[in-house]
Amino acid sequence: TKSWIYWSFVVMLTMAWTGCPAPPIEIGPFQLDIPLGSMDIPQDLIFGKQLSISYTFDKELCNLLSEEDINTRFTEAAGVDLSRLVRMNRLELAGATLTATQGDFSFLKAITLRYIPKPVNGVEQQAVILGTASDNDGFGTVIELLPVGTVDFLDLIQANDANTGEGCPTLEIEVTPRSIPTNNVSLDAVVSIDAYAEIFPD
Repeated sequence: TKSWIYWSFVVMLTMAWTGCPAPPIEIGPFQLDIPLGSMDIPQDLIFGKQLSISYTFDKELCNLLSEEDINTRFTEAAGVDLSRLVRMNRLELAGATLTATQGDFSFLKAITLRYIPKPVNGVEQQAVILGTASDNDGFGTVIELLPVGTVDFLDLIQANDANTGEGCPTLEIEVTPRSIPTNNVSLDAVVSIDAYAEIFPD
């Protein structure tokens, strides 16, 4: 990826030396991992209830990274400070990972992870699916979730930065159990992003 940056600069410097206008040049992807925090699947959410139907729980995301935070991470991933010449272009959702820090996911046969923006002027916003996974035999201590459709995480972050209303966005998990968990399950959630940027943006 760093070689892309090098040749992008060669092209830009050549065009600047010849007096030609420099069009925006896209660089990427650079993989970024964005942590969404920790949460629990409480045993009593499922214990004594019907199996093979879905149950939903959520947590607030009051520490979601800002666009400025993402730009800093992009600079670190690129290995060179391009802050004066680069504008983040898009952050394509590549997937999500749930890692059990207590217990495991053997009791689950399906799971969906959603991001729900905080309300705008009191109006609830539509949920965005970050990933889904299913296995009738259950999972281990790590679940890799695949996105459904294309999601630009930059749009979600910019909208959250611009929303000055009260409250926080929400991380929602919908689970379908195949058995009763023996105890509470704690997990960390991370989304993987393919980051793209423009050099010499307008």
